[in-house]
Amino acid sequence: MDNMVSYMTTGIVQVDINITLLNAIKLMREKNIGAVLVEDRGDIKGIFTERDLLHKLIPAGKIDMESLLVSNFMSKDLITVPDDTSYLEVIKIMREKRVRHIPVTKNGKITGIVSMRDLTKRLHEYVEERTQEIEAARKTLEAEVEERKKAETELAKKVENLQILYSVSKALNFANDLNRVLLFILDRSRDALQAQKASLMLIDEKTRELAVKVVRGVPMDIEEKINSGQMECTRIKIGEGIAGQVAIQKQYILVDDVENDARFKQSGKSFVESILCMPLLVNDEVIGVINLTNKQKGGKFTREDADILSTLAGHSAVTIHNAKLYHLAITDGLTQLRIHRYFQQRLQEELIRSAKFNHPVSLIMSDIDHFKKFNDTYGHQMGDLVLMETAKLFRTNVRDVDIAARYGGEEFAIVMPETGKDEAFKMAEKLRKAVEAHDYPSQKGTLKVTVSLGVSTYPFDSTDKDELIKFADQALYRAKDGGRNQVQQAQSPGN
Repeated sequence: MDNMVSYMTTGIVQVDINITLLNAIKLMREKNIGAVLVEDRGDIKGIFTERDLLHKLIPAGKIDMESLLVSNFMSKDLITVPDDTSYLEVIKIMREKRVRHIPVTKNGKITGIVSMRDLTKRLHEYVEERTQEIEAARKTLEAEVEERKKAETELAKKVENLQILYSVSKALNFANDLNRVLLFILDRSRDALQAQKASLMLIDEKTRELAVKVVRGVPMDIEEKINSGQMECTRIKIGEGIAGQVAIQKQYILVDDVENDARFKQSGKSFVESILCMPLLVNDEVIGVINLTNKQKGGKFTREDADILSTLAGHSAVTIHNAKLYHLAITDGLTQLRIHRYFQQRLQEELIRSAKFNHPVSLIMSDIDHFKKFNDTYGHQMGDLVLMETAKLFRTNVRDVDIAARYGGEEFAIVMPETGKDEAFKMAEKLRKAVEAHDYPSQKGTLKVTVSLGVSTYPFDSTDKDELIKFADQALYRAKDGGRNQVQQAQSPGN
């Protein structure tokens, strides 16, 4: 839904600047169009639209439409967009500029006009197409139930599972957080098939291994560590174990007797009676797998279960792929913290929100002490390891609502919504102690690292984003000048 050419009115209609209102309106009705371009000797001077009729002619009262010219009522500020402008961007421009028609250009030349009506119609068609796909899937499942003469309770179960699929297909369209998307998909998969345990694995493109990203049904403390990234499960090579075979074959595997299945024994799992493993495919490429083990009320997985999971996986894979792209776009590759641009954007958003609801926002700026020494003494690979390990400590110690980012080089920043000075200082101390206590592995033995941190708080130190950053940065360098491995509060002019 990105190419404006597919939305705009076929061709364009131009009228002379000296045409009367009456003739212009007649022409628009004959052509069944909502806008015309007004030209003067070949030059486009403006656009006359249905909106001009409503907002300019009607308030003017009784007028002589046979003598008045369209040039007196046209919109002279001509807003245009290139033909490769995205659907969402055009909608945004229309809302901001309060217009319903926008000429589309290619190589600087107007080739057509796209209207809000055109865009809305295509959106409705898109939604209808997706609805029809879901409806077709529903009918197919019901037909299979009738053909196999399932009991009434089994039919009710299928309908219930289908409703879960439908809710997933709607909800995933608006998900943009990778971890939340993965957990959402896993929960719906597990609920739909009533599985005891579930895991979702994605392929690591660098190592070509399957890595567990989220799990359900394991002890709570283990589940929280895995889902937050604090703990990494054993990886599976492509082609090894059941999950590895599914990634190779691009087809699901259903095993109802794992004790006698050699593939499962290769994976090193235990306490599993039956397993259903489903590939996640995007453009016929496997991006991961969903694993479900053991029915909650006993029994074994069936082909009907596999059909339901296949439909769900088909809807989910594209959303996971898009969420991964979004995650990559806002995440620093080395540290896995948010990038500088995202930090600036989110800090500004939180300041606006805090001003509206009268909440504080705190900012922590941190810098790894003597980082240049690590690079000079141990090499850049060790320097990268220090960055990665420190970033991991930051990620696992901040709250879910906080935004941890790589500000630049060895400097990290944390935005803490709805957090005052004292709480922010405590968090900075928590991070400092976590780094100080951590053992950094190296070829020359365990290394110790420290960080210095500075804290500033809105609105106490400043209400301006750039000043808030400056004061936190100044506090950071006071911490360094004071001996490093400490936290300093901002000393703004108002304090």
